[in-house]
Amino acid sequence: MRTLVWATAAFIAISVGVQAAKSRKPKPPATVTVTEKQNNGKVALNRGDTLVVRLESNPTTGYTWKVSKCDSKILKLAGEPVFEQPVRKPPVVGAPGHQVFKFRTPAVGKTKLQLEYRRPWEKNAKPEETFTVNVEVKDRK
Repeated sequence: MRTLVWATAAFIAISVGVQAAKSRKPKPPATVTVTEKQNNGKVALNRGDTLVVRLESNPTTGYTWKVSKCDSKILKLAGEPVFEQPVRKPPVVGAPGHQVFKFRTPAVGKTKLQLEYRRPWEKNAKPEETFTVNVEVKDRK
């Protein structure tokens, strides 16, 4: 009889533990966007999240944003950056917009992400602007 009581108690304890573990679902991946407002700031992400960097740009001037520092093991560029121009009626040729970069977070760690706004043919010129953000990627809980 005692064995049956202990076995039943153990079964109930295990069942409750399994149900509790099932109810603690990991957070789904998030998308975090940073802009000029976060320049020289910090951003915390979980592995599997997406980091979007959205910076003002006007490629008709010859200037574009380029990644100049980043640990690609922690932040991996997901495709080519895209230029987004505000919807205007009628469309305005040469109007400024935003250059958008998307990064995946495949690994845990810290890295400094730095982008420079420059003309690619001016090799020795200082960048017109610099954007920096310190990124920390943690394991998802």
